[in-house]
Amino acid sequence: MPASPAFLVEGILPAHEVHLLGGSSGSGKTTLVFQTLADWQDGLPVFGHESYPVPYSYLSLDRSRSSVTRTLERLGLADRLTRVICQEHFKTSSNITSVVNSALQVHPDSELLVIEGFQTLVGDRGNSYSPVSGLLRHTATICSERKLTILGVAHAPKMKIDEGFQHARELILGSVAWGAYSDTIVTVQLDEATGNITVRVSPRNAAAETFHYVFGPNGVLTELSAAKPKESIKLKIEALAPGCLLMRADVRAWCQNYKTSDKTGDRAIAECVKNKVLDPLEPGFYERTDRVPLKIAPDLELTNDN
Repeated sequence: MPASPAFLVEGILPAHEVHLLGGSSGSGKTTLVFQTLADWQDGLPVFGHESYPVPYSYLSLDRSRSSVTRTLERLGLADRLTRVICQEHFKTSSNITSVVNSALQVHPDSELLVIEGFQTLVGDRGNSYSPVSGLLRHTATICSERKLTILGVAHAPKMKIDEGFQHARELILGSVAWGAYSDTIVTVQLDEATGNITVRVSPRNAAAETFHYVFGPNGVLTELSAAKPKESIKLKIEALAPGCLLMRADVRAWCQNYKTSDKTGDRAIAECVKNKVLDPLEPGFYERTDRVPLKIAPDLELTNDN
């Protein structure tokens, strides 16, 4: 049997440690977990870093199997992520030891446990330093003794993207012990006004990194830098909340950020109007409709120069 790797993701996710991923409800944290887990399992880069997959289990302490299955089907991952254990399996989930033991009874070869609803293991004491630090110390001991890596998925407060905490490690909802006693912290923040999703990866012993996403078709997270300028702008428009006002000046500011021409932004707007994602109000002003974006071919004259 090959030795366990020192990192599950090179440089940012060391093995045999406890890590946390936090985000507010609706921010995309579960989607990020599933998409990243699928890429990692296939040996694809994660956040630009080399992956070292090992047998895993995904545990949900706060969602039913039917709920988890619907999310996996929406993302097209139901056939790729099958090692899933849901809340119905955990008759008692009051402590981390019983959760780990229950999971390993199902998948004894697991070396990574992704535990969604991790904060439920301290009940209503998530704001108290001693219970949180005790949970994390105990979890770290389990990781060390049993050669496991545990990624706990927890809640973070809703806040404006520029508000803040002094450090991303403090974003997990409740006691500062969540950040103090974990190795790598990943936070997911949704700016509801623009639809931008900011993911910050904060390892304990490496430089922090920031990534930007939007929700694409079927709620799939799409990294903005991975798309062509026009497609990135369309994704940003499609991610706006229904009823949100959009000005052409806003889109042209995005064009400057992407170092592309105003024509590219105008083409993106025109396609969104054609697809009924935007309603024109008056020259230069648009309103986001409640239309789910459809992949409709653009007019022939709307050729992309990017």
